[in-house]
Amino acid sequence: MCEWDSMLQRSHKGEWCWVDSKRFCQEESCSECQTYSSWRTNNMEDWMSDSTTSASRYSFLTVVKRTSFDAAHYLPDHPTCGEMHGHRWTVELGVWGKVGKNGMVVDFAGLKSFLEGIKGVFDHKVVNDVIAVPTAENICLYVVERFHTCDWREGELDLVRVWETPDSYAEWRC
Repeated sequence: MCEWDSMLQRSHKGEWCWVDSKRFCQEESCSECQTYSSWRTNNMEDWMSDSTTSASRYSFLTVVKRTSFDAAHYLPDHPTCGEMHGHRWTVELGVWGKVGKNGMVVDFAGLKSFLEGIKGVFDHKVVNDVIAVPTAENICLYVVERFHTCDWREGELDLVRVWETPDSYAEWRC
């Protein structure tokens, strides 16, 4: 049987094929792969022909926008981070989708607008006033929640990455 999850694994042949965000192993004896093969035979030409680019078979991409802000925080009862201190936080937001006829998955301006809203919540503020335990992980989950409650219509949220320092981040992936 096929592995349908999104974990990085090798199939029987070491290759994966993607359909509607599902991973198929392409093994002939696998019923899910036979379903995929039937789908591909019936739909692949139509699916590939609706893009304006010659590389339409590769037209699903993740588009990422980044913003930074300065904010202070402290971690209650933490031995080294229990005192108020500041960081230059960086938030990256990735949206996944098919490249449209306009050549874009999503307009960067839309991602910028969303991230400016996040920046407005935290910039030059104490993160503890918004999030009780303001770790990079909890800020990351806050951004994911905000994204899922906004009226976003282009692509799907693929990743959120929150950098606390230049070499330390928390990441949420779809």
